[in-house]
Amino acid sequence: IQITHQGVADGQQQAVGGRERRREAAVPEVWALGAWDELLDSYADAGVPVPRGGSRRDTAEQLAIPGGDWIAWNVDRAVFSREGVAAEDAEQLWQVVDTRISERRAEMSAWARFRSAHSLASFGLPTVAELRRWWTKRRGDSAARQRGTAARGES
Repeated sequence: IQITHQGVADGQQQAVGGRERRREAAVPEVWALGAWDELLDSYADAGVPVPRGGSRRDTAEQLAIPGGDWIAWNVDRAVFSREGVAAEDAEQLWQVVDTRISERRAEMSAWARFRSAHSLASFGLPTVAELRRWWTKRRGDSAARQRGTAARGES
């Protein structure tokens, strides 16, 4: 489990667990892939639906990530090329990703940064809004079933 604490006022982030493992991977290819995962997690935690199953380039385009083509291309190069990437390339990728995340957070309100910092969405858990929709639908379905049962004279 990754436990994250982010200063709401200045946008500084300290992470314990997952983020350090991503940044300090021994293999530059894994390090580069960690940068991509961190970028997508930042979008998910901010409440943005992150498309799954498409290419990195398509995902970057759908999320309108500034420089997303370059980021996606470099991560794909790290993962799929025979030569892989150098540690310097992975470090540059992390710097660009950190910049994109910082720029995005700077555009958010203090409350949105707070919610993002404490969100569990990047773990694949539903957001509060999703839970509310599910619960409302479930209550509505239950009430409809009860009305149908009562109309048929069943108890």
